[in-house]
Amino acid sequence: MTHIQKLNFIFALAFMLVIAQVFSQGIRNEEPVKIILPTSERAPQEWRYTFHAPPSDWMSPDFDDSNWEKGLAPFGGAGNTIWKTPGIWLRKTLPLTRETLPENPCAVFFHDEDISVYINGNLVLHYPGFTTRYMKAKIRADAFITGNNIIAIHCVQTIGGQAIDFGVIDLPLESRIRRTAQVRVNFDIKASPDLIKDKFNVYNCPYFRMDRWFRDIHLLKELGCSSLRYDPTWGGHNVGIDLNSPQISGTADHLIYNFTDFDKLTNSLLEIKVAPMYVMAYTPQPLQREKGVWGDKPADMDAWQRLCSDYAAHWREAGMKVPFYEIWNEPDNPPFFFRGTIAEYCEIYQRGAAGIKQGDPNALVGGPAIAALNHNDSWLYGFLDYVSSHKLPLDFLSFHNYGDPEPIIKKAQICLAKYPDYAHIPLMMTEYNSFVPLTNDFVEGGRSELHWGAPYLLHDFKKFLNYPKVIKVYWAMFNDPDTMERCGLVSLDGHRKAAFNAFKIYMDMPVPRKKADSDAEDVEVMASCDSSGAGAVIWNRSSFDYITTITLCGIPSNLDILRIYQIDKTHASYYDDPRSETMEPVEKHFLKEKRQFQWNGVVPFGGVAYFTVNRDQ
Repeated sequence: MTHIQKLNFIFALAFMLVIAQVFSQGIRNEEPVKIILPTSERAPQEWRYTFHAPPSDWMSPDFDDSNWEKGLAPFGGAGNTIWKTPGIWLRKTLPLTRETLPENPCAVFFHDEDISVYINGNLVLHYPGFTTRYMKAKIRADAFITGNNIIAIHCVQTIGGQAIDFGVIDLPLESRIRRTAQVRVNFDIKASPDLIKDKFNVYNCPYFRMDRWFRDIHLLKELGCSSLRYDPTWGGHNVGIDLNSPQISGTADHLIYNFTDFDKLTNSLLEIKVAPMYVMAYTPQPLQREKGVWGDKPADMDAWQRLCSDYAAHWREAGMKVPFYEIWNEPDNPPFFFRGTIAEYCEIYQRGAAGIKQGDPNALVGGPAIAALNHNDSWLYGFLDYVSSHKLPLDFLSFHNYGDPEPIIKKAQICLAKYPDYAHIPLMMTEYNSFVPLTNDFVEGGRSELHWGAPYLLHDFKKFLNYPKVIKVYWAMFNDPDTMERCGLVSLDGHRKAAFNAFKIYMDMPVPRKKADSDAEDVEVMASCDSSGAGAVIWNRSSFDYITTITLCGIPSNLDILRIYQIDKTHASYYDDPRSETMEPVEKHFLKEKRQFQWNGVVPFGGVAYFTVNRDQ
């Protein structure tokens, strides 16, 4: 791991920390976790180890490690066993009986830096970088055998701290059928609000490679959203991450821009009719007050305004329409994104907005893109006080949140109402995800990339529809970032996750909303219908399976083929079952003259059932 890579990991962790309002979202059963192999969090555990590179078969069950040292974990610069070399190799025997063989094994580990874990000679985990807390990751159950199991671990070190500890737990199996639900849809009865399509969009941070972007651009087209927000992260922290880094060089009097890859990104979006929203942040190197400090107000505000104008003018003159610009990112999140005051940010906004309008008078500009940590709305009032008193352009008011969008939306609406000149301004949630960063939901094997991601996304989409003043929501993220977080709709290796398929269901449904009800709080439903088709989506966010009766009434007489799709542990969820990535119908019915259809089945925990009715083609 290089020094730059490690800095990038540090920034990514800090990024997720400062945007998160961390709170419990537990939905699992309250069954006790079984400890299969304890970590050394409570009591030191003994391992065989060596600091010298062993033969290539060192991870094999037959390898003789009797001449290795014995030591107590954790191993590291300040562990129970001191480790200061570039690498360490560990082995341990884990005896298991039929009674103790784990059914749902999960690794619990702390690593600094890269870790590779082998069980009985087979690689089961590999994580680059480092962590700042114990992490969890699922292990396939067939990795273990009855009898002696050999756990073999290699951990490396290049710079900074170093540490390694490892254990295994057996997570409780998910619930069995316990509850019932009745869902009724009537396609004859109008409901509101409609399923607005351009409301839901996607966000990408800079932690993704351009080759992955062009590999996955077809998936963005398949998703069908209308806009993508991108944060280029100008400044010293982004070396090797910013497109054509440093994208902005030269001096304050003579700024030099490299648009090569940024233009490629812009063109690729416009070709599939996805409107870019670009974030103008942070202080680039030529305008930094202190070298490498990108979170301060630019040293030359005339140059900052000129920079913003140059960017907007560049794309306008090139015939590339960039309709949305956001000034800065999360200025209320010190010290990583901004180290100044509200007044200093307001000056950044004033000069940046003026520059955007100079470069492209038709562009829409907004801010302050606050994180709203702990639902603190002081930045909203401070920003709007300044914008109102200076009569600045403000085309949208933007903010972020994770886990629950309602508190900040309600505060923003109350806040805007106090400024009559700006009361009409629309709201944009320019970063959002159902799950909270720096929790187990955001890492590999977490709920954000398993089947759970699908019902949570649909639940939040339904909630956002109740706020018409919020005209755009940008889902964080489209691509998995090149960090430990796994919150993307598309994986590092280009696979659709369950949440991707749920997003696609929403975009596939007709716009006109129809009446739909459920008698179970845990089982939710949305339905819509027009002359070309009808759709009803039912989801279950609970930890219980639901035996469900779903009745579809008022099916238009010109629609005669009904298809049923599922997202759950065995359907359309790549990380639960790699054999099922895309949505394929699990049932197909020919309706003939029927205008009603009833289905009896199970909507499993964390599952989705999607019913479509179309014409026979």
